[in-house]
Amino acid sequence: MKIDPCEKASAELTSALVIHTGITAAKARGMYVSDAGGRRYMDFTAGLATVNTGHNHPRIIKAIMDQSRDLIHAGGIFYHEPLVNLPQRLNKITPLGLDTFFFSNSGSEAVEGALKLIRSYTKRQGIIAFTGAFHGRVLSPNMRTRNPLL
Repeated sequence: MKIDPCEKASAELTSALVIHTGITAAKARGMYVSDAGGRRYMDFTAGLATVNTGHNHPRIIKAIMDQSRDLIHAGGIFYHEPLVNLPQRLNKITPLGLDTFFFSNSGSEAVEGALKLIRSYTKRQGIIAFTGAFHGRVLSPNMRTRNPLL
């Protein structure tokens, strides 16, 4: 008896990781995702905002390949040319006074960074989070608590 890969994965993955469909994607191009059987699905999610340029855009693939030949990831350990150049480029197009930037790895990190920035600027610790909305895969903005530390 053949085991369904979705059933196997759902038994082995944490329930904190929510998979919204039963589709097992095998490849994608443009706005379409295909399963192993070749059935195509239109991707209305844009990879939950991470691939809003479409899947496998040739210019993006080239940029990734070019960058990966030099440096794939430096995290917060090293300065590198794109990290130094991007704030300078952004300063040319952002409103006057908006001259400090925070780069993050995900929407969750962006939400956490925004919470830290708000608390630092306002000197207030309280946060209002809407229940039933998606605020990333982190705990703090999704808490239903009055705990001033969160």
